[in-house]
Amino acid sequence: MRRCPCRVIAIFALILFAASLADGNVLAAQSMSESGTKSDAQKSTQSRKKDSKKKDAKKGKKKDAAAKDLRVWTLGRDSAGPSLYFGLPNSDEPVISFSCQIEAGLVRVVSFIGSRGVRPGDGARLRLSNGTTRMEIAGTAFATETKKSVDIGGATRIDTKLFALFRTGDTLLVEVPGKKIGLPVKTLGTKADAFEKSCSARR
Repeated sequence: MRRCPCRVIAIFALILFAASLADGNVLAAQSMSESGTKSDAQKSTQSRKKDSKKKDAKKGKKKDAAAKDLRVWTLGRDSAGPSLYFGLPNSDEPVISFSCQIEAGLVRVVSFIGSRGVRPGDGARLRLSNGTTRMEIAGTAFATETKKSVDIGGATRIDTKLFALFRTGDTLLVEVPGKKIGLPVKTLGTKADAFEKSCSARR
């Protein structure tokens, strides 16, 4: 009578179990590797997107800076009298404008930098300063069809203090509700004197 090869069967079963475990470990390793590869790919894609956004932002800032560098002070004349404005040459949208109304003895000052917290028709203060020279003008908020922002405009007496704003320092600070900007005045040159002379000519 033949003996049952139980020991052989047990050994064979252990071998199969070990092989199964090995296959499972290989599959798990492959899965982890694939998962890691996908994760690395996703991180790489996100990193490229971030780099692209940063480059676009830098390009946008460079374009804005280039546009700002082209802004100049222009001396001219409108229907009321001599005018001085800062902005791009031949542009209908200056940053700020000064217009002398000689017969009335006034200078109309209009800021086009926008504002916050005011609506068209509201009263608003327009503050100008340069070094130790400061001036505050009572103004009114207004909006135009071509711009969504609300700007501020007002008038003040023709006074030497106003013209001193162009001379006492390098930067003219313009402040309206919710907005503030600095404008270079070193580039004005003789235009400041010419503007003052024109405004005072018939007084």
